[in-house]
Amino acid sequence: MTDNKKLSDYTAILRSKYQLNNEVLLVQTPQFMIDSFNLEVARNRGCYAYPPTGLQCIKKSLSDRKLNIDILDLNYQLLKRVINNSFNYLDWLDILDEYLEGHNPSIIGVTCISIYTNVFKTAHPLTSFLRHLSKKESHI
Repeated sequence: MTDNKKLSDYTAILRSKYQLNNEVLLVQTPQFMIDSFNLEVARNRGCYAYPPTGLQCIKKSLSDRKLNIDILDLNYQLLKRVINNSFNYLDWLDILDEYLEGHNPSIIGVTCISIYTNVFKTAHPLTSFLRHLSKKESHI
């Protein structure tokens, strides 16, 4: 049997710091290197656009928990907007902000399929996403 005191203490801190509800957001970040993104390649549909099947499995496995779970595929949404010539790809985190304006998830989970080798690189989509979300200080 393991001692879960550390986990219990940590969850108590989270409960006191954040307003909890049953809203959960699962996010897939862009699947390409932002700093070498090529608009012409994207407009010719040459970028990866794998569906967030892992997140779909997580959502399904939590379906009996009385949670409202949404999936936001930032990769797809970004490519869709770029292809329609209506979006600056460098502003991809604005898509997240737009979602958060209309929703208030307590918990946000994120996944990243990327060819980046260094997750700590500033331009890495996961790192950029986590830094952006961390500044908001309103979601677990």
